[in-house]
Amino acid sequence: MMVEDENDASSFAEISRLREEITRLEAEQRAADQRAQQLRQAENPGAGVYYAQEIFQAQQDKLRLGVEIQLRKNKINRLQMGWDGLELAQPPSFLQ
Repeated sequence: MMVEDENDASSFAEISRLREEITRLEAEQRAADQRAQQLRQAENPGAGVYYAQEIFQAQQDKLRLGVEIQLRKNKINRLQMGWDGLELAQPPSFLQ
């Protein structure tokens, strides 16, 4: 019973930490999106002012952050379901 309580407490702490990271990453993702929008608005094709590389980088950052957020959400789901990750390393029985 004591081990279960310790696991629950450590899972709760891990979930709290992951949620904080998600909040931070979502703020970074919004900032990357705003940066891309600002750069698009600042472009002036008539004057030859383009920010293609910077826009591309901002979009890549936004996508990368989206993946990081999803990974943390998936980990929270695994922790809430009681998986410790060991089950995931084993192939399904029909593949053995």
